[in-house]
Amino acid sequence: MSRRGMRPALIEDQKRVLRLGTPSGVGIQQTPGLPILTQQFGTRLLLVVEVAWAADLSKSSDTWNWSDVTTDVQVDSGKKINITVGQTDEHSAATPATIKFVLDNRLNKYSSSPLGLNYPNVKRGTPIRVRLILDNIQTIIFEGNAVNFNPQFDSTGAYAVTNVAASGVTKRLGQGNRSASPAGTVARRPARLARNRKARKPDHIHRPRIAGEHDP
Repeated sequence: MSRRGMRPALIEDQKRVLRLGTPSGVGIQQTPGLPILTQQFGTRLLLVVEVAWAADLSKSSDTWNWSDVTTDVQVDSGKKINITVGQTDEHSAATPATIKFVLDNRLNKYSSSPLGLNYPNVKRGTPIRVRLILDNIQTIIFEGNAVNFNPQFDSTGAYAVTNVAASGVTKRLGQGNRSASPAGTVARRPARLARNRKARKPDHIHRPRIAGEHDP
C-alpha cells in the first residue's frame, strides 16, 4: 500500500491524537491514560502506558517525549498488562522485571515497516513505562526498554495487533507475576494510598499494590 493510499487513515489518527492530547504537549492537553477500578475511585485513578519514540538514551528520561498509548492496549479476551518481577534484595528500591502487553495496530502505528506511523522507532531499546495516577499523584510502576515489537493478528484474525515485550524495573514491588488492565485488574493498595495520603508528606509517592501481591 502506498503512502498516498494510507493518507486518510493517518490524517484521522493525527486528529485523534489532537483530541486526546499527549504528555509532550501535542494539541490540547487532556488527562492521560484511562480510569481503572472505577467502582472504588470513579475517574480519580488512572492507568497510563507510554512509549518514548526516538528517545536519546544518553539523556535523562525527563527529557524524552512520552506518547500515551493506553487507548491502544488490548484488554479483550482476558488480555492484560503482565508484569513479571524477579529476585531482589529486600532493601532495593527497584526490582528487575519484564512486561508484556498487546497493542491495536489497525492504524499501523506500531509496525517496523517504512509505512508505519512511528517508523523507524518501533525497535528494540525503545523506552516504555507504566504509571498509576491517583488524585494527580503519580507512581511509575514499570520503566524499561522494549525487547521486541512482534506484529500479529488478533485472536479472531480480523485485525492487526503488535505484541510488546520490555525489560526494566518495577518500583518497590515484591516477587511473582502481576497483571493490570484498563478494565480494572490492577491493585488493592490504591485504597490504602487514598486513606493514608493526609498522613504522608506531599512529595511522597506510595506504591499501589498489583493484583495478587501479598504482604511479606
